[in-house]
Amino acid sequence: MQRATPGYDFRSEIDEQKTPFSLEAEQAVLGSIMVWNEVLDDISFLGPEHFYDPLHAQIMATAMDLVRQGRLANPVTMGPVFKNAPPIDSET
Repeated sequence: MQRATPGYDFRSEIDEQKTPFSLEAEQAVLGSIMVWNEVLDDISFLGPEHFYDPLHAQIMATAMDLVRQGRLANPVTMGPVFKNAPPIDSET
């Protein structure tokens, strides 16, 4: 790794490394949101782009959208959204 010099961008080195992730932590965050939607206010710094698992990212985005609309985000209200959704890994 190079020393810090003016104008040196460390992001290029970071991008080459694997980003650490924890599926269990992602599940815990989503589970907390499902039980208590107000937790989204406490974790407003997190967004779908912070989730490693694409399904978790989609769940987070859907929960955020529902809460922004003043609706509950829980397994019952989110079920219909995902029931007819195309698979995450599909091209369409």
